[in-house]
Amino acid sequence: MSASFVRFQFEDDHDGTGFLTVDGRFGSFAGKGRACFSIHELEAFAAQIGAYPISTSPRPEVKGGFYSKANDGTLAQELVGLAVYPINLRGDLAIQLRVMTEWWDGDRPESQCRAAFEVPVSYEALRTLSSELPRLARGEVDEVRVESTAG
Repeated sequence: MSASFVRFQFEDDHDGTGFLTVDGRFGSFAGKGRACFSIHELEAFAAQIGAYPISTSPRPEVKGGFYSKANDGTLAQELVGLAVYPINLRGDLAIQLRVMTEWWDGDRPESQCRAAFEVPVSYEALRTLSSELPRLARGEVDEVRVESTAG
């Protein structure tokens, strides 16, 4: 088992949404975050990352967190962000993981913990994630883990 990975878990709210917990590690970097996502968002992201070749414009990306009360549909705080993209001309890929803790009015901005790093992965790993992520959101599996192709 690789020491570098991205792992996904989902807690269904039974209303078409749920909390996605994502944790990962690459080398000495690690992070864990949790945010609410619609099952539809996760299924759409899964379909995008299952494509060959992976789209670069727009690149597959999904974000969850707190939405703005003033600007409907706009994230005020991104708590979990995932993007997939090529990292070189040989066709190698990476999953970028961005995770942050919640920040409330009155909190010191410096108190927010953040981590962002990329984990190199193969097309095969993305195909597996593409098929397993919707199963995770439907409660058919407990977790999905993607191993890195490096370190």
